[in-house]
Amino acid sequence: MDWSLIYPEYKGVIPDDRIIRRPLAFALSPASEDLARIVDQWVVLERARGDSDAAYNYWVLGRGSEPQTKRWSIAHNVLGWLD
Repeated sequence: MDWSLIYPEYKGVIPDDRIIRRPLAFALSPASEDLARIVDQWVVLERARGDSDAAYNYWVLGRGSEPQTKRWSIAHNVLGWLD
């Protein structure tokens, strides 16, 4: 959905001086310059820590979200409870 149709005061910005590895957008009001600085700083910190790659692998590529086998337990495996 194009948010600029619903909120015409918003606009899209594509920075020319940065290489974008994956598209990501935050809709911010033009009056929220403080929030824009916070989001910019957050992105810089996430990239520096390497957390953005781990989050991308999990949330976008689905790595690490494979079904895990059930753990062995007395209640299930011995007593037959919790089927």
